[in-house]
Amino acid sequence: MSVNPELRRNFWLELTPQRLVAMPVVLSLIFTLSLLVSDGRGADLVVPGQLAFYVIVLIWGCRRAAAGMANEVHEGTWDWQRMSAIGPWSMVWGKLLGSTSFVWYGAAISLVAVVVGRLETGLPEEALLEAAAMVGAGLLGHTVSLAAALAWLRKIRPARRVPVTLCQVLGLAVGYVLSPASTVEILGFGTWSASIDWYGILVDGQTFLLASLLVFLGWALLASHRLMQGELQVRTRPWAWLAFTLFAMVYVDGLFLGRCARCTESALGWIIAPYVVAILSAYFALLVEPKDVVRARTLLAALRGGDWRRAATLVPFWLVALLLLLITGGIAVILTLVSPHSWDFLPVLVFVLDDRVVVAGILAHFGFLARDFCLILALNFGARRGRADMAAVIYLAVLYLLAPWILSAAGFGEGPALLLPGSPDWPWLNLAAAILQAVAGFAVLAWRWRGIEAHFNATTKPRAV
Repeated sequence: MSVNPELRRNFWLELTPQRLVAMPVVLSLIFTLSLLVSDGRGADLVVPGQLAFYVIVLIWGCRRAAAGMANEVHEGTWDWQRMSAIGPWSMVWGKLLGSTSFVWYGAAISLVAVVVGRLETGLPEEALLEAAAMVGAGLLGHTVSLAAALAWLRKIRPARRVPVTLCQVLGLAVGYVLSPASTVEILGFGTWSASIDWYGILVDGQTFLLASLLVFLGWALLASHRLMQGELQVRTRPWAWLAFTLFAMVYVDGLFLGRCARCTESALGWIIAPYVVAILSAYFALLVEPKDVVRARTLLAALRGGDWRRAATLVPFWLVALLLLLITGGIAVILTLVSPHSWDFLPVLVFVLDDRVVVAGILAHFGFLARDFCLILALNFGARRGRADMAAVIYLAVLYLLAPWILSAAGFGEGPALLLPGSPDWPWLNLAAAILQAVAGFAVLAWRWRGIEAHFNATTKPRAV
C-alpha cells in the first residue's frame, strides 16, 4: 500500500518524539489544574477542553495550514515539488493534513476532554454532534487558509510571497463563524441550539450547522484542488466557480426568506439575496483573481478565432459572476415592469418605492458597477501593476464613502446621487451620473487597452535587416 509522499514527509517533520510527548503532558496539566480549582467533576472539563481545542485548531492550525504552503515557496522547494509526479489531490491532502498533523494530535486530546464532560451532563447524541461540528469547523478553517495561500500565490506570481497572517485570519474567521462556539448571527444563522428557518422550513440548528459545515468543507476542498491544479499547470474551466456561486445564491436566499416572511409574498423578494450574492462574488473575484494582460489577449484571440474550448479555460471568474449579476438584476427589472409591485415588503423600507424609481436604481447600479470594474481593470493593465488592486480599493473607498460624505456636509443634498447607486429622491440624476461615469470608465479602459496593443505590436514586429 503506497502512502501519499507529501503526507508522509509532513508527518516526519511534524510528529517528532519530543512533540508527541510534550503535547499530552501540557494538556494534562491544564485539565488537572481546571479540575483542582473546580468541583472536580468531569463536566468541568468542557470549557477548558473547548478553549484548548479552538486555540489549537483555529488559531494555531489555520496558521500551520497557510504556513506549510508559504514555507515551501520561501525556501525555494515549491518549484521542485511542482515538477514531481504528485497529483493535485495528493498534494492538497498532503499539505492540508500533513502540515496540521501535530495540531490535530493535540486537538484530539482536547476533544476527548470535551466529550467526556458532555457525557456526564448531556445525551451521547448531542456530545457526538458537537464533536463532529468542532472537527468540521477546524477542517473548514484549515482548508480555507490553504486555499487563500494558493489564491494569493497565484495572484502575485512574480513576487511569490504568501501573507501567512492574512490567510490565517481568513480561515479562522470562516471556521469560527460556522463553529458551535460562534456568537455571530448572520440572517438568523449562527446559534448552535436555535432552530433555523430556511425557505419557511424549521430545521434543528445543530443539524443545519453540521450539514452546512460539510457542504462548505466540500466547496473549500474543491477550491483548493482547482487552485492546486492551476499551480501544477493543469487547465481548468470556471464551472466550479459558477456552481459555487449558484449554490451560495440558493443557500443565502433560504436564510434571507426565513428572516423576511413578507418577501415570499412577491417574486421580487426571491431575487434580492441572489442579486446581492452575485455582487459580492463579482467584486471578490475581480479583486482576488490575477488580471493578466497576456491571458486577456489570449482569451480575446480565442474568441475571435472561434476556439471556444480554449476560451472556456481562459474565462476569468469575475466575468462569470458579472454575468450572473446582470441576469439577476435583469430579472428584477423585468418583474418590476411586467407585474408592478411595491417594494414595501422589505423590512428596511419605511416608504413605498415607485416602480420607475426601482428600475432606475437597478440600472444606475449597473452603471456604477461598470465604472468600478473599468477602474480596477485599467489600473491592473497599467505600467505599474504591483499594487493596482490596493489602489483600486482606496479609490473605491473615496468614491463610495469619503466623497459623498464631503458633498453632504458641504450642503449638496443631491451630491451622493452623483456617486452612489440608489437615490429615491434623485433617481434620474442618479441614473444619468451612472451612465456618464460608465462611459468614462469604458473610455479609459479602451485607451489603456490600445496602449497595450500598441506595445505588443511594437515589440513583436520583425525588424528589418
